[in-house]
Amino acid sequence: MSDQDTTKKVSSYDDLYVGRFLKAGNLKGRQVTLKIAAVWTEELTGERGASRKAIVSFEKTDMQHVMPKINGTCLKAMFGGDVTQWIGKRVTFWATDTLMPWPRSILHPGLWLTRH
Repeated sequence: MSDQDTTKKVSSYDDLYVGRFLKAGNLKGRQVTLKIAAVWTEELTGERGASRKAIVSFEKTDMQHVMPKINGTCLKAMFGGDVTQWIGKRVTFWATDTLMPWPRSILHPGLWLTRH
């Protein structure tokens, strides 16, 4: 590798597939507290085709969270049903290998959150 080279050495599988969305591997075993900057919906295309997803962005990072319904339900319980009132609230994320509570879920690392 030369000084002109644009390659980057990585040591983690999760670092191979960096994107705009926060995922369990980004946390590297830590709990991370973030302040909500915005909430919106966006059509995303995945393995099952296109569908509208809830997106949350945070202050001081470009990372965003594609919010599964269970995390949205938690935020609603903590901060109310008016999502504009979520702005400025702090939430703490941590990674888990716990099976998410949906019948068709598979065991994979996921993100859980709590009020900070």
